Amino acid sequence: MGDQAGQTKDDVTRDVMHSGTNVVYAGGKVSRGTLTVNDNASKADIEKIVEILKENKAKKVTRMIGASGKINTSPVNAAFV
Repeated sequence: MGDQAGQTKDDVTRDVMHSGTNVVYAGGKVSRGTLTVNDNASKADIEKIVEILKENKAKKVTRMIGASGKINTSPVNAAFV
């Protein structure tokens, strides 16, 4: 029963993420097809993305994963998941 609950949660999360309509393209472009190699995310693009995340109550990562063999970690500032 626990496995099924986990799978259901994963499926629902995937479906919600896949159906999302909050897409921001660099330089104010409106689709992937209009992007070129010269399009880079600007400060305004990042600010727009942060605002969308805040409006949607996105959670931030605020804790560090402990280090283990062959894996090094360091403190991080709070960031969106």
